[in-house]
Amino acid sequence: MGQIKSIGKPNNNRITKNATMLTIRMVLATLVGLYTSRIVFNQLGDINYGIYGVVGGILGFLGFLTAAMAGATSRFITYEIGTGNADKVKDVFSSSLVIHILIAILVIIVGETFGIWFLYNILNIPAERMNAAFWVLQCSIFSSALNVTQVPYTAMIMAYEKMNVYAYFEILNVSLKLVIVYMLMASSFDKLIVYSFLLTGTSLIMVLVNRIYCIYKFPESRFSRKLNKGTLISILKYSGLDLYGNICVTVNNQGLIYAINIFFSVIYNAAVGLANTINGMILGLTTNIAIAFKPQIIKQYAAGNIKEMQTVMQNSLKFTLLAVAIIGVPCFMEATYILNFWLGEVPAYSVGFLRVIILQSFLPLIINVCNAAVHANGNIKALSYINGTIFLIMPLFICLFYWLGFDAFFGYYIEIIGFCVIIINTLYIIKRLIPTFYVAGIVKVIGFTGISILLSTLIPIIVRNYIEMSFIRVVVVFLLYALTLAAVSYILVLDKQEKTATTRYLLKLIGINHNA
Repeated sequence: MGQIKSIGKPNNNRITKNATMLTIRMVLATLVGLYTSRIVFNQLGDINYGIYGVVGGILGFLGFLTAAMAGATSRFITYEIGTGNADKVKDVFSSSLVIHILIAILVIIVGETFGIWFLYNILNIPAERMNAAFWVLQCSIFSSALNVTQVPYTAMIMAYEKMNVYAYFEILNVSLKLVIVYMLMASSFDKLIVYSFLLTGTSLIMVLVNRIYCIYKFPESRFSRKLNKGTLISILKYSGLDLYGNICVTVNNQGLIYAINIFFSVIYNAAVGLANTINGMILGLTTNIAIAFKPQIIKQYAAGNIKEMQTVMQNSLKFTLLAVAIIGVPCFMEATYILNFWLGEVPAYSVGFLRVIILQSFLPLIINVCNAAVHANGNIKALSYINGTIFLIMPLFICLFYWLGFDAFFGYYIEIIGFCVIIINTLYIIKRLIPTFYVAGIVKVIGFTGISILLSTLIPIIVRNYIEMSFIRVVVVFLLYALTLAAVSYILVLDKQEKTATTRYLLKLIGINHNA
């Protein structure tokens, strides 16, 4: 098949464009999701809506497996594109497709055995709705299996950095969901069954569209029966190592929630849930930046451009952390008003949890960027085992401190300490795997970005003390913080080249010719 165009220096314009397209996709999906979920709930009613949620989630535990395989597939395809070897890309794609087909078969077997047993023997579902629940499960099994086989095609789109296409597909997806809503409203049949079949039909349409595009656009995505045994084993070995880490992260996330429930009450869980909802929106608007950068990190490593890879990582850290800060820090300061505005009546402890969760959320972003370098190298054993184990034992320490009488917020302080240890260990692993990697450069970026974020709070804090809590104060705080952060980060965070580019852009924006 030949060679793929060689990888040069990072394409900043492409990264910016991809991040923008992913953000637009996310905003659109969120808005449509908020609208459609409300109508679907009204059409189905609380019982049917609950049935759909609980039955549709029976196969959710297999997410460990699919997440690990998706990560492995994306890494190997992106890496081989970075080397420029089209034949290897085809080998990886075909091998990963076979693996995902086998996983899809496993999903069907588990769903038709354990799933049906669980439905009829464990779940508490009204007898008159059991037939509808059965069809919900069947649709869930089919959709899950179908989506599993879609993973290699999505990985191909992401690896080639066709984020605009990915965004267009999402626009099509949300458009179909809008159509579903109106079809559901017009239907006179059992709405739960109709809704399940309509969603399954949407999944089928999206899978077909994705595959037609990939087969037409990327010759490497055309399946080859001649499989490379070595490639197959490498993907399975990689995903097996990554699986442990994925399980540990999930245990950590769920462990904190259950620990709060056991040692305190559901009131605390409600507060955590609401806080996580807002924080999820903040992170959803910003993590697309890191997604756009990740393929370039892997490609630069594959091409042997370690210096360029590090530059991409540092830029990813800068802009991701600043993007989170520009939204998250004002939300931290105005948490009380924001929650009151959204809910009207705010549950106890919600403000405190929102603030500590926003504070904690910066650290996983750093971990994800650093992880990309290790994934690029491919030797993830130490990363998965050591960091995974740290994730695993954090809930044990949290339970211990809760048992000793510490308050519910202390669990998040334990998480912050644990995340810092993970960051230090990840940087150590990177240096051991890539000796030429300049760890101090990453530390410097994190340090100066953090200082900029903190210094930028001074003026908004002073000003807000002179304004009563109101919508006006929220707007003022957001604007002041954004302007202050932009000025401080220009001085402390941006390098000489970035400052020059920023200056030229601003001068052009106000109509001044820099070269005049």
